[in-house]
Amino acid sequence: MQQRISEVSNFTIRRPDNWHCHFRRGAMAEVTLRELSRYYGRVLGMPNIKDHPIAKKEDLLWYKGEMDALRERLGLKCQLCYMLMLQDQTTFQEVELFRNFRDCLLGLKCYFRGTTTNSGDGVSNFWKRHLGIIFRSMQDYNVPLSIHLEEPGYPDEEAEIEALYRLEKLHRHYPRLKIVMEHISTRAGIELVKQMPENVVGTLAIQHALLTTEEARSNPHLLCKPIAKTLD
Repeated sequence: MQQRISEVSNFTIRRPDNWHCHFRRGAMAEVTLRELSRYYGRVLGMPNIKDHPIAKKEDLLWYKGEMDALRERLGLKCQLCYMLMLQDQTTFQEVELFRNFRDCLLGLKCYFRGTTTNSGDGVSNFWKRHLGIIFRSMQDYNVPLSIHLEEPGYPDEEAEIEALYRLEKLHRHYPRLKIVMEHISTRAGIELVKQMPENVVGTLAIQHALLTTEEARSNPHLLCKPIAKTLD
């Protein structure tokens, strides 16, 4: 007799997916893809590539071709997936791309300009009318929006909490839009997502469950945005 999920006390994920990776390029990409392929079945690469953000069709084809060639040369088995970077100049054409690349293109990623690594090509004005048209199109095409939710100009410890109003306002204006608040690092962020309907979700990165601010700041290998928090 098959057990109900509520009766299962433990289980093993033999080949999990990783929905937030940075493939890099060149020698670093070779190391990264080798390690990812050891553990994961599908991996999702972020679009904030240094000096060449993945924002348009030609960017996607260029980077996908480079990564596919590397994966084939190394004999790796994991499936590579991608996102496009949301920008001030993103057009309806980018949203339409999701019709033809459904097997590997999984969403648009929003970085507010200047909030994290390689975010200089990100969004400068989140509420401009043009992006409102893009968000409505994403609702209609069922395209998810993933957000690195930190407010520009605030200290690392405060940036996420200061940006939470953007998530609330975005959902009010576009209630059918699928939204992912990526790598939540505060209790306030978790509580806000818990209050939202099913089309608004959040992800957690393991460092935010294990590290304190002091540990992250004392070791450059542990320091990334959003920074690990000691308190709420």
